[in-house]
Formats: sequence, C-alpha cells, structure tokens
Amino acid sequence: MAPRPRGGRGFTLIEVLVAVVIIAVAFTSLLALQNRNLALVGRGQNVTTATLLMRELVARVELYPEFSELGTATGEFDGFPGFRWERDVSATTFEELREVRLHVMWGEGARQGADLLYYVHREPEAAR
Repeated sequence: MAPRPRGGRGFTLIEVLVAVVIIAVAFTSLLALQNRNLALVGRGQNVTTATLLMRELVARVELYPEFSELGTATGEFDGFPGFRWERDVSATTFEELREVRLHVMWGEGARQGADLLYYVHREPEAAR
C-alpha cells in the first residue's frame, strides 16, 4: 500500500456530515419561516376584509337611522362566510350623539377580530 500523500484532495467523512447537518438545520429553519409568513399573509387578508366590512357597517349606521338605535345587535355578512359582526350603540352625554362600537370576528370560535369605535350624529327626535 502506498502512503497517502500530505495535503490530499477531497473531504473527510466528518466534514461531509457536518455540512449535511448545517444544510438540514438551515432548510428546517427556512421551512418554519415560510409557514409563519403564510400565516401572517392570511391574517393580513382577514384584517383587510374585516376593515372593509366595518366600513360597510358604518355606512349602514349613517344611512339608516333604525340601524343606529340603542342596543346590541349581531349578524353575518352575505358572501363572506366565517365573518360575523357585533354592534353596540349607546347613548352619550349629548342627546344627538351616539357611540357605536363595531366588532368583526372571523375564524373558528371567532377568536380573531377587529374593533372600531365610531360616533354618529343624529338629529333630535323633535327635529324630525
């Protein structure tokens, strides 16, 4: 057997194993990061949809006086399965001003949601 020359070419088995472990850890981290990114994009889309749906509810409050009567109401949105809303209208110290709290929820168990506090001006009953 001929002696192995010094400074031989190639990698040892240990060097190859270390490189494979480093690549495996890097790919696992990138996969976890990609899954997190997809979850954040989905949440961002739901928040955007909820914001637009809240604008629809605000328009209803402004256009239809009966929609801003005192009390609490709930409902669902046509064409948006999984999204629900809650509206709480309460009186303020000013007779013609109403405080409207909107809450749009989505997801299983409605654990996620977006809130909006809004004030609407109504003419006094005598002026109508």
